[in-house]
Amino acid sequence: MPPKLIDLCVALNGPHVGVMLPFFLHSLHHVCGTEIQNFRIHFVVRDDCPGPVRKFLDSISGPKIVIHRLYGKFFEVNQSNRKPHHNIVADCAGTCRWMIDNCGDCEWCIISHFDIAFREDILNRYRIMLKDNVGQLGSHSSGVVCYRREAVRQCSVGFE
Repeated sequence: MPPKLIDLCVALNGPHVGVMLPFFLHSLHHVCGTEIQNFRIHFVVRDDCPGPVRKFLDSISGPKIVIHRLYGKFFEVNQSNRKPHHNIVADCAGTCRWMIDNCGDCEWCIISHFDIAFREDILNRYRIMLKDNVGQLGSHSSGVVCYRREAVRQCSVGFE
């Protein structure tokens, strides 16, 4: 039986996207190359993603690469007593939730930072551990975390 298709979601925003995205993509293809065929890659382009990066993304479009434009969509806390840091956390949590809900429909979804370089094939490692009784593999501190969408929908914890 062929391996399940997995959605790999990457939000692109901030001033370092243009510098770090090539490292991310090169290491992704070099280290995880054989596994990439089993992934649909979703790039979520945020407001402050530089113009040259947007042009680059348009040039790499393909059947398993999806570009989502999320301009003007920010997720903010509706409580005035929150500190600015909490708005950043809420924005990050809202973006993760948006990716789970809108970036593909595969059973499993990996959310990845764009500012990492792969040193080992973590995608294949995660694939081996995919089980029906698992909801999450990895953590956001590692930069690559895998979720079973149904488990996220059933859980009330959220991304905050």
